[in-house]
Amino acid sequence: THDFFQWHHDHGDRDVGDVMRNHFDQYLNIQKWMLEHRPTVIVECGAGGGDNTRKLLSLKSQYPFTLLVISDGKNPITEVIEGFQWINGISYRHLPSCDDASIGLCLIDTDHNYWTLQQELGAVYPKMIIGGLIAMHDTETYWNNSGRADQYHTREPYPQEIIACEKQGKMMGDAVKEFLAQHLDVQIVQQVPESCGAMMLQVKALVMA
Repeated sequence: THDFFQWHHDHGDRDVGDVMRNHFDQYLNIQKWMLEHRPTVIVECGAGGGDNTRKLLSLKSQYPFTLLVISDGKNPITEVIEGFQWINGISYRHLPSCDDASIGLCLIDTDHNYWTLQQELGAVYPKMIIGGLIAMHDTETYWNNSGRADQYHTREPYPQEIIACEKQGKMMGDAVKEFLAQHLDVQIVQQVPESCGAMMLQVKALVMA
């Protein structure tokens, strides 16, 4: 059961403007999840100024992995780092290029609206390994809301589908609930209200009756 849907709105710190890096070693504690599960292929969708990216890369001293960043902002990391790639683009357009059943951890902190998250979850699902983790930020702030600007940082205008879904009353939380209903092998394994909220999903092997 997904008790989080009832628990969600009675808790929370709505400090809008917080970023995923706050969940690296506290709250959702991505560092702990990484060191426990040791994903060898990590994809970060939406990286802003690269603060969380640098924290992720710091764990390369603990074990080897590749990190692919897909973000509509330019790469602020000037060092050449083995196993690190930054694609300046839109997440849901580039996720389909990843190998099937390859991603051990995907972090999503892009546009917090129904249509975008629906595209991202749909694109990344076949790319995840069994046991793979999907971390999402701003699940508290935008669960019953919709986040968007007028255009991407690439200056490309937003798809009209985003606005159309908003007019239908579709919010970020609806995308998560629909995805879980359609994929019974994906479960919420952690959720926290702090720092705008974050949630961890895990792809599990289906047990056939």
